[in-house]
Amino acid sequence: MRPSSGSATFDGVPYHDLERPAERVGVVLEDASFHPGRTARNHLRVLAATAQLPANRVDAVLFAVGLDGAADRRVKGCSTGMRQRLAIAAALLGDPEVLILDEPTNGLDPPGISWTRRLLRDQAASGRAVLVSSHVLAKSRNPSPTSS
Repeated sequence: MRPSSGSATFDGVPYHDLERPAERVGVVLEDASFHPGRTARNHLRVLAATAQLPANRVDAVLFAVGLDGAADRRVKGCSTGMRQRLAIAAALLGDPEVLILDEPTNGLDPPGISWTRRLLRDQAASGRAVLVSSHVLAKSRNPSPTSS
């Protein structure tokens, strides 16, 4: 899709001109869509093939988000938390430099929210840029210790 106005660039290059954009930017939209009859694994296989990514990335990201045990479950049978994890797995497929997530914890229970926050902190600590858009501004339960 082309924007009606404005622009988005990565290292000065418009998104639509990026070579292999899945390797530069991973995105989780609030309204991620999945084919309900596909399995989690097959959903990711289609995305990987479309982005010309190696097939072994599918199992790697399923493991990274904790869905390796549910990889062959059809999406229609997945909980909200599992769908959020699948959306994050899709964003991680290209091992991108930048992650952009819109409301990644919507509809999640407290353990799911904690898991998501931990994963995103780990992604940032590994050198990825992580941008989260959210209306939830609650502080983390585990604030960083301060020195005296």
